[in-house]
Amino acid sequence: MANGDHVFLQSNSKSFASSSSSSDRASSETKGGSSFEEFRSSFSEFLNSGWMLALGAHKILIGWGEWSATEQASLEDGSCSIYAPDFYLQDKKPWKSTRSWALVDRDLFANSVVGAVHSVVNGKDQGFQWVEPELAQFESRFREIRQGFQARGLKKAVPVVFATADAQLTSSSRAARIASLLRQPKTLYPYGFWSENEGMLGATPEILFSRAPGKAFETVALAGTRAKSETTNAAQALLADPKERYEHQLVIEDLKSQLSGIGDVAIGSTEAVELPTLYHLKTRIQARPRGTLSFDDFVKLLHPTPALGVSPRAFGFQEMLRWDDSLVRRRFGAPFGATFATLEGQREHCLVAIRNIQWDSKRIQLGSGCGVVPESDLQREWSELSLKRDSVKRMLSL
Repeated sequence: MANGDHVFLQSNSKSFASSSSSSDRASSETKGGSSFEEFRSSFSEFLNSGWMLALGAHKILIGWGEWSATEQASLEDGSCSIYAPDFYLQDKKPWKSTRSWALVDRDLFANSVVGAVHSVVNGKDQGFQWVEPELAQFESRFREIRQGFQARGLKKAVPVVFATADAQLTSSSRAARIASLLRQPKTLYPYGFWSENEGMLGATPEILFSRAPGKAFETVALAGTRAKSETTNAAQALLADPKERYEHQLVIEDLKSQLSGIGDVAIGSTEAVELPTLYHLKTRIQARPRGTLSFDDFVKLLHPTPALGVSPRAFGFQEMLRWDDSLVRRRFGAPFGATFATLEGQREHCLVAIRNIQWDSKRIQLGSGCGVVPESDLQREWSELSLKRDSVKRMLSL
């Protein structure tokens, strides 16, 4: 917990009460699930052992209680399973569930949580003491990737680096971080899970896929970055940048190729999506699968996209492990999603776990990645990595 940071949880009955009826209506869209009133009475348990997953601008899934882990998702009526594997999909039991869960209105949930968490700092909040990654390590990975361009036909790769802090994230500190995430703009998806000794918290701009009953399968290509501070017209500069557009197009073409094998694909227009400190290139993609595919099938089909992996996709994990460390990386960039029963049928939603912190009982780590293509400049990519980590620190009030 940050030095000198004292976080008090106060029951804001007016805030919770005003949101109960609307949130209970949201829960009635599902088969099973708890009421908002049940969540309100279990708020401390939620902070000690819980999870959240934003479905979009209006709804968010939440869960609390004792954890269980399984090899496969439970598809029984009234159940909700979350998918939280490591990046390399080595976890033998990637599906998790808690005793209770609910689908609630995102705004009402945010207002309630923020209203229940009151942070008081004695003097200036000094934050965590971060040990930043070393340029020499990144430069070594950068050179290995460039060698792949020349020797193996690689077109793009995404190295990641981590800042670390030797600290614990206590229940009260988690509360402050969760409240901070819920204040973020709707272009971000707050998500995470936690228990007494480990967890992950973040807000990502990227979904891997989303599928609702009777609607088209949706995903996005998200690649290409420009800092707001870099120029007075950063969005237009990003859209006009040949290197960033090339990097983004590799992701579009990869997703189109993967999805064309299962159904008709529609590619939307590319836009510069605004985040608190950055712009990203984003293209929405829809598909209508001809057959029946499971949540796990879609993960195998899409993860990792070239936005977090390599291009061509055929190089796979083997190429990435030339420079990556799976034990350090853990869940950074991994799929993080849920499947649950609604009145219309099974709903599935899966994010890409970036812009986050991960922790255990001894250490907190904060990762960032950048897309490297033949035209990439070492110093520019190094600056982008720092910019992304700084954005997470501000987002989480670290």
